[in-house]
Amino acid sequence: MIEREPSNRSPDFHADGAWPSVTVVVSTYNRRTALERLLRSLDAMRSAATRLEVVVTVDGCTDATRDLLDSISLGYPLRVIDVTPNEGPARGRNRALAQARGDVILFLDDDVLPLPGLVERHLAVHRSDSNAVVIGPMLPPSDGGMPAWLRWEAVTLKKQYDAIARGDYQPTPRQFYTANASVRRVHALAVGGFDETFKRAEDVEFAYRLADHQLRFSFLPEAAVIHDPQRTWQGWLEMAYQYGRHAVIFERDRGRNQLQLAYQEWRHRHPLNRLLARACVGHPMRWKALGWICRVAFRRHRGRRWERLLMGLCSAAFSTRYWQGVADETELGTKVWLRPLAASALPHATSRLKNHKLGLRDDERQRILVVARGHLGDLVQAFPALRDLRNAQPLARITVLLNEYVAAAFEGCPYVDEVVPGFTYGRRNLVGTAAHVARLLSLVAGRYDAVIGLRWSPNLTPIMALLAGARVRAGFDRTGRLGRLLTHNLGAEPIDTVSNRVLNQLPLAALGVPVDSTYPQIDWLPERVVHETSDMLALNGLGPGRPFAVFQLSSHWGCAEWRSDKWAALGDYLADRHSLSVAVTGTSEWFEQAKFEQVKKLSRGRAPVSLLGKTSVPLLFEVVRRARLVVAGDSGLAQVALAQRTPSVILFGIEEIEANGPLSAETGRLMRPIQHWDKSSRTPPANPHCRFGETQCHSTFCREDDSRRRITVAEVCEQVDLLLRQSVPAAQRA
Repeated sequence: MIEREPSNRSPDFHADGAWPSVTVVVSTYNRRTALERLLRSLDAMRSAATRLEVVVTVDGCTDATRDLLDSISLGYPLRVIDVTPNEGPARGRNRALAQARGDVILFLDDDVLPLPGLVERHLAVHRSDSNAVVIGPMLPPSDGGMPAWLRWEAVTLKKQYDAIARGDYQPTPRQFYTANASVRRVHALAVGGFDETFKRAEDVEFAYRLADHQLRFSFLPEAAVIHDPQRTWQGWLEMAYQYGRHAVIFERDRGRNQLQLAYQEWRHRHPLNRLLARACVGHPMRWKALGWICRVAFRRHRGRRWERLLMGLCSAAFSTRYWQGVADETELGTKVWLRPLAASALPHATSRLKNHKLGLRDDERQRILVVARGHLGDLVQAFPALRDLRNAQPLARITVLLNEYVAAAFEGCPYVDEVVPGFTYGRRNLVGTAAHVARLLSLVAGRYDAVIGLRWSPNLTPIMALLAGARVRAGFDRTGRLGRLLTHNLGAEPIDTVSNRVLNQLPLAALGVPVDSTYPQIDWLPERVVHETSDMLALNGLGPGRPFAVFQLSSHWGCAEWRSDKWAALGDYLADRHSLSVAVTGTSEWFEQAKFEQVKKLSRGRAPVSLLGKTSVPLLFEVVRRARLVVAGDSGLAQVALAQRTPSVILFGIEEIEANGPLSAETGRLMRPIQHWDKSSRTPPANPHCRFGETQCHSTFCREDDSRRRITVAEVCEQVDLLLRQSVPAAQRA
């Protein structure tokens, strides 16, 4: 893979260093002139508001394509990926997906010319609907110089587009062509990318799995490209033949109804079309005669007066080759015209495609290691993935490798069999780091059948998986180099564009595990924890009959805090309006204690109760379950509240809410996030003067979080009222 940065980037493009918002993926084979036209047209229409990169996969080109890509000067990042010749476009597109940096993937063919506004129109749909799959039309060139068979193809496509525009039917996976279509990268990864066993119709097969993922297909007439294919007559007929074969493969091997639909549509074809196809399928000499007639007609009869005849011959030729592909793949021969068989009864031809993807097997000998590094919130966001893995692998032995300070969270958890504390956040010198890595590798060496790296796994996870002896190795490639060691490489980890819960499930989805992003309630706590929680709350005046809210006042970054006087005013409001006491959770570190004392001093009514340093992770789970309300910044406590179905108001700073915020079904019902950020400014760079853990300084160098500074007590109180009006006490929660 070759990565090249632009040589004449405009001053305002990617000036903030942010990654692109869209990656254009192009697969090419010996179309140098057309490819150059495409790349330069994208350069001409780009704008500073749309961060664009282009990834070109080169499938063994023998013309001057590589020379072009090595020398062309463009205003956007261009990356080139070489794939083994003749492995098909699916292979190249999967490698492009793995290395793409954009949130949205726009697929274009190398023989299209995008019309102005194409990229922005695709992006506009994805910004308004994160679950959209966008299909744009392919229009023929205006010069009319295409041969008859390509004109027939353009007319057929236009009929489909017109029918969708009229509302005759909704867009489906059958209209998803990688000449002009887009989808969010996270969804493309979630369904496992393209099936590389498909050499034709791989885009439609991919689209069917997107539909299974509950995505919505949208047809956008104004997001158009000019499609100028350079297919020969023989190449066009071979395409029709392969589409017929793959209709059988779709039905027989993938459970799709492609063949049934083809039979239904066949009944509506022109009678002469059906007659010629019936006469020629399974009869090579008759087909040669029909092909000869077509070629003679193409040479001798040109002009508008013969167009209807030429279109009829093209339709008959396409149908004949399509149904010949069906007949050969099913081995039915001339019996292909009989009533179609059920998918399970379709014969298996010797050329049947097979899926070589590795998967998990379910038996008591399967040993699975899940790498789940991170803080408390990161760990809680892994619970849905671990639940789904256990549901899919009830007999396997599942081990979780995690940070030692959150290991107690799995006490009594039914999703895992073993917890291995493998990470800490203490600073180490070079020798200490080497010793830690050696110890970590010794813990896993040769012990696992499968290793699954969730989000934010260490860079060396692919090496760890290899040394573990794992046959199945799934995860993200955080380095851009070690992904080749994974059997299921999901590429670069998307940052802040989708829920972290969903990211954790992508490796499982790539392995074929059914996933559900909703949180499981943390109801596995031992009775001992329940009793200890009751005793602790009673000792602090929060026994039965004393409803309370949980606050998290402080964090390890002073610029990410809400002011103490605002916390005090909110606590007074909850006491006066809702008769709620306030319990403050957190660590016993000095800066959290100092923040609590500030709030306590400023409170004019009922003083808050300090649980700082008194709650282990399991006790925190139980405290949050019993609370009527949680108010906190973006932290682990917010994720615990979502999992325990406790209403929460979360104060977000200058950051994307998508990563740690609620899912759409949870917004407003379980969590109400508050944020003052129009996203016109990016997150400020790291403050070199900030000292991690010293939050009370607020020195002149401290960049205060503008979003939290603008959050008022009144708007938090308003959201609290709305939540408590619709919530139920902890004892009644499911």
